[in-house]
Amino acid sequence: MKVLLIEDKENYLELLKDILESEGIESVGVTTGREGIRKLREERFSAIVSDLFLPDIDGFEIIEETKKRYPDLPIIIITAFSSIERAVEAIKRGAYDFIPKPFEPEHLILKLKKAIENYNLKISKEAYSESLKDIEIIGESQILKTALDKLEKVAETDSSVLLLGESGTGKELFAKKLHFLSKRRDFPFLSINCASIPEKLLETELFGYEKGAFTGAYKTKRGKLEIAHQGTVFLDEIGDLPLELQPKLLKVLEEKSFERVGGTERISVDIRFVFATNKDLREEVKKGNFREDLFFRISVFPIEIPPLRERKEDIPLLIDYFIKKIGEKIKKRVKGISDDALVLLKEYDWYGNIRELQNTIERAIIVAKGDIIKREDIFLFREEGEIDLSGPLSEVLDRVEKFKIVDALKKFNDRRKAADFLGISFKTLQNKISKYKIKV
Repeated sequence: MKVLLIEDKENYLELLKDILESEGIESVGVTTGREGIRKLREERFSAIVSDLFLPDIDGFEIIEETKKRYPDLPIIIITAFSSIERAVEAIKRGAYDFIPKPFEPEHLILKLKKAIENYNLKISKEAYSESLKDIEIIGESQILKTALDKLEKVAETDSSVLLLGESGTGKELFAKKLHFLSKRRDFPFLSINCASIPEKLLETELFGYEKGAFTGAYKTKRGKLEIAHQGTVFLDEIGDLPLELQPKLLKVLEEKSFERVGGTERISVDIRFVFATNKDLREEVKKGNFREDLFFRISVFPIEIPPLRERKEDIPLLIDYFIKKIGEKIKKRVKGISDDALVLLKEYDWYGNIRELQNTIERAIIVAKGDIIKREDIFLFREEGEIDLSGPLSEVLDRVEKFKIVDALKKFNDRRKAADFLGISFKTLQNKISKYKIKV
């Protein structure tokens, strides 16, 4: 947050800077209109506070120049009480508001914060709308169409949605698609990964905090839930939400309100929640890692996103899409893929799903000598006896366990012998085959 101050009286300019600094707002001060316009070309600002009468050009010209470059940037005009009519004219020409001299510092701060909040919200909406325009879920398989049909039906409602699927299947893409299809598409879409943020930080990220709530809380900060009002919040890896935060989330779902950390005021919000997990939440409930009441709350409308190995007919379409998309990104023209390379990719089981396929195609495009991807250009981790070690430890351990089970089943073609080889009981093997959806 940075504000441009334009005021020709230096003592008044310093006063304005002190007022903003006391609220933790960064400012850049200049004493002429032309210098202000030059600064506007060189730096990015969240708002402008300008005197209406300056020695070189007036506030009207500043408004005009600002609107050409940044049409929505808020401008607050400061003027003498005797010039109210001119200030009203400034608003007609595009100023956000005006403040007559003399004024209370709190009055300026209140107007300025409101102006910046509205400006940031507008920018956010435009950015979200732009990022959601090109959402493409590639595939023609029946299993994918079934999932998309469910998505389209529930998008029209405000019901919470639980997206189930392995890592790399595109759960966030489904969540964005859901938001774009809903009546909330013009409002924020915010994504939070519950597994990647430490517990204390996650609480303040979600709920925000009040000034003085803890050491280092020098000013009040709004949380993601507050910012996403009227929009959609996507909570990825909800199975990893700490137990201490689960009752707080449950309360938001039930009461549509919450308190900032260190606060006492209830803040009401209108949010559509989308959750995602690759864990078996029923098992997590049995283990005591997940509250049963929260589980029932979030699983109103579950959608299973199929793994890539269950929709292999979509692989050629995905390859074509990634060749075009990645080729444009790295500025390397590739026309397509050879038949034997395509056969190799279709036969592979893709435990890392679409994310792994995308990474494989990117590597292949980079090493390809011609404009066709050949078999020798393709590197598959498990083809070399290696396992994809990216992502959280829990996912890596699951991939290792699954790989060992699949390897043992292929080696013995007998479940009891495979269980003996792995050093586990036959029942445990059966449970793990079911857990990982291994086709035997």
